[in-house]
Amino acid sequence: MLPVLLLFVSVFLYRNNSRTMQKFYLRMTFSYHCRQLYSLVTLMVLILFHYSAHEVMPTEYGIMISTVPMIILFRFKYADKILHILHDKRKVAYCTALATLVFLFTPHLYTLAATTATILVAAGLYPSHHILHHSVNYENGIKLCEHPNTVVEYYY
Repeated sequence: MLPVLLLFVSVFLYRNNSRTMQKFYLRMTFSYHCRQLYSLVTLMVLILFHYSAHEVMPTEYGIMISTVPMIILFRFKYADKILHILHDKRKVAYCTALATLVFLFTPHLYTLAATTATILVAAGLYPSHHILHHSVNYENGIKLCEHPNTVVEYYY
């Protein structure tokens, strides 16, 4: 179920310029608490996935390896840095995606592959440093609020 959900989110919501996504982009840009909630929801999805994976495969020791990146996300300061790095630096994101594919086909590392894939998709919808610094200026923030259709240009 999780791979299908990740595929759906990445295909249909990435760079989507609908009214709902414009509101999401603006809230993620202007609200620190919205970004914090976003990282907590991502963490909750990962915790639920780890719980269900442990219940289905209780003797699987690979889940201990995938718990490390999940534990790092408990602190918002680290989660924010990780999501910004994966969003802004494409080489790091490509290397992480390649590592995710390697983990997917390595025995006992499916949960690590699902964890890194979830973090990559979450980073894809996270605001870039460019729009956060652009929105700090009062005039630019007003322009973004008045013309929400231009948010997608700065967001990615």
